[in-house]
Amino acid sequence: MVEWGKILASGIVRKTVALHPVWDQYVRNTQAIILEEGIDASYSLALNYMLLIAFNLVINQGVDEVTWEMMSSFLEDQKTLENLNFSDLTIKYEEALKEKYINHNK
Repeated sequence: MVEWGKILASGIVRKTVALHPVWDQYVRNTQAIILEEGIDASYSLALNYMLLIAFNLVINQGVDEVTWEMMSSFLEDQKTLENLNFSDLTIKYEEALKEKYINHNK
């Protein structure tokens, strides 16, 4: 049995991530499905929901050969990885500038 109380008591970790456009589309579709169920779902909630499902599937069912090949292909796609890393660095730089601006204007 999952002890959600203990997990949630550890606090929420807020991070900014850069997602591949395909992954982003799946997150948005998941968010729409959750919203249609009448649950107020943020983008972050939908992403976490998808990750929990994915982890659970991998833990319980493993990864088949087709999925493994797809994952390996992604890791070998240097252009996509560079774009995601660049997006992540850009987001971090923008956040650092905002923080510096906010602290400077206090």
